[in-house]
Amino acid sequence: MYRPLYLDLPLEKNEAGLWKKVFEKIRNYFFFGIDYRKWRREVNEISRQLRQRTTFPQEAWLESGDSIARVKKLLNLIQEYGDWPNDHFIPEDPLQHVLLPLIDACEPEELLMDLEETFGVTYREEETHRACRDWTLGQLITDVLKQRQGSENS
Repeated sequence: MYRPLYLDLPLEKNEAGLWKKVFEKIRNYFFFGIDYRKWRREVNEISRQLRQRTTFPQEAWLESGDSIARVKKLLNLIQEYGDWPNDHFIPEDPLQHVLLPLIDACEPEELLMDLEETFGVTYREEETHRACRDWTLGQLITDVLKQRQGSENS
């Protein structure tokens, strides 16, 4: 069984010269106020952990009680959005780590909006922010599939 994705990066020494510090501040301003170097290190770390997961953890998703085919479809969409090396996610992976690459190009909420469109589910704005911050990937998958099943039964 795989360990959930985590970020435990060592702190970098800040020995940058004056021009490097100025350049970092300018780059961060144009990169939506995000510390680009820190963000890039975090994305690389999560990618490294995913590459270490050599097989799809089907048994972890079977325990959730959801259809593997539906789960796999959602995970493939998430892999594509995040440009992750594979879709070997587990239900316990924090959603904020899974959505980390989306901070680069767009808001993580755009993935949830695409899930709404693709799977016919709906999220209010405050739910979207809470989900991106507090949920695990398993919670998102379960919620999407429950909403979809509910709409199919209606």
